[in-house]
This record gives sequence, C-alpha cells and structure tokens, in this order.
Amino acid sequence: MQPHLIHIGFPKCASTFLQQWFAAHPQIAYKPGGLAGRYSVFDLIQEVIEGTGEERCRVTSAEQLSAPRDPANYGSVDATDNALQHERTAALCDRLARMYPDALILMVTRNHTDLLRSGYSQMIRQGSDLSATDLLAISAKLALEMSDFDLVLRTYRNRFGGRVLALPYELLVADRREFLAQIERFIGVDPFDIAAEKVNPSLSEEELYWYPRMGRFLRRFPQPWIARKLLGLHRRMIAIGGWKPVLPVLRLLGQRPAESVSEFDWAPAIDADKVCPELLKEAIYAPYRELYRGVRGVA
Repeated sequence: MQPHLIHIGFPKCASTFLQQWFAAHPQIAYKPGGLAGRYSVFDLIQEVIEGTGEERCRVTSAEQLSAPRDPANYGSVDATDNALQHERTAALCDRLARMYPDALILMVTRNHTDLLRSGYSQMIRQGSDLSATDLLAISAKLALEMSDFDLVLRTYRNRFGGRVLALPYELLVADRREFLAQIERFIGVDPFDIAAEKVNPSLSEEELYWYPRMGRFLRRFPQPWIARKLLGLHRRMIAIGGWKPVLPVLRLLGQRPAESVSEFDWAPAIDADKVCPELLKEAIYAPYRELYRGVRGVA
C-alpha cells in the first residue's frame, strides 16, 4: 500500500521548509493545497495516461489541519471561542480518519516562547505596528491556546493510534539530517535533502524595532486615504527589504533600539498549565523539555 502522510502543521513550525522538501523529493507526490498529492481527479487520470504516479508516498500538508480557522481570519490576534476551535479540530480529525483511515500523521511543534517571538516577526513583516508589549497583552493567551500541542496530539492519536509522529522544530535547527531521517523512516522513502537556505527568516532586531514605529507614524497621517496608501507601501517595502538601506541612516542619527526583542521577557506569557506534559514524554523531546517549560539558556 502506498503510504499517505498527512502533515498537520502549526504556524512557524517549519511548514514552508517541509512543503518545499515534499515537493522536491523524487519519491514523494505533493501538490501545494492538494489532497494526497493530487489537485483533482484529473491528476489521477493524467497519471494513468502518462504512466506516472508511482511515488512511494503521497502527502497532504496544511497548517490549518491542526487548528481549522476561517481563511479570512487566519493570522488574526482577535480572541476566538477556543471551545469551538477544539471542536473543529476534533471534527476535522474525524473526517480525515474516515477519508484516509490508514494515513500517517506528522506534527511538528515549537516551544511557545520562540513561537511568540517568531510570530511577532511575521506580524511585523505583514505590516503590523504592534509593539512586543502590545502583542503579549493581546495575543499571548490566544497563541498558546491555538498551539495546544497535547490537545492535537491526543485528538489524532485517538483516531490514528501509533501512526502519529511528533517532532520538535528544535531538532531541525540542531540536526536537520536527523530531523529529515525521522520522517524518511516513518514514511519509507530514501534519504534526500534540499539546500540549507533559510526559509521565511525572522526580521532583525533593528527591523523589529523600527518597522512598527514607522507604521504608527504613517497611520497618524491627517488624510485617512493617504495614510492607507502609505501603509500599503510600507508593507510592500518590508516584504522586499526596501527599508533596510534606511536603517544605517537611523544609526548615524544616533538612534538605537531601546528594547531588544530577542531579550524581551516572553516567559510570563507561558501558563504552566499550558505546557504540554504528554508531548514531552516523547523520547525525542528529551533535550528540549526545559525550553518547552519556558526555561531559556538550554539546547
């Protein structure tokens, strides 16, 4: 039987890197946004006509499989009904189990402190003008609840049993080859790697300091329609790195970031009750357990 891997990604947990790896691996069939390596039934027909489609494994991958949300609100920091969110996660898992009862499940997690840091960088990249303090006040609780790893792990293991593999993002950072080897053994494909280029990297300290301030300055423009156009330009400049040449000028003016985001104390946002004891029983998480408990300065 040809294995079908369902990657239930979490935001900022290497989903983009994995999807690039799935697409490049010669023994894996994967279509971005597709199901089981196909976009539609016509892909199956075309495979028969061309005599292709005999890859060792087919992959479905999407971040929202871990926490289904309305695409219009995806990435929002507004409060949500978390009980309803958990019901949707369970309902989606149940539907996948009925559609693909023999599927293999992959979930990749990341410690909550780094999730908040990386998520903040992504928000600024998309044009948000929130300060790090604002983010904690508004969305830390939501970010933790939307990444309730134990809940998702229990939900999928209840339906798929031992065919669920949980891996720490931290292993990818420490040893990419071993991280990929875990997946290769799980789905039965040969070793394969892609270029070590960093995917979707976080913004620098200076960028995280200045871009929100620039956004707040532009938002105060007296004519709202001009402010909207300027903010749109601001977002495009961030996306293409167009503001980077301005940063040395700010340094020449003697301006320095007063708050280092990397040193910002995210730990108070981590509710001890939200730490994932079931996940941390997995042997592969042993080197990273203190990180998941909000303790810094470890591997």
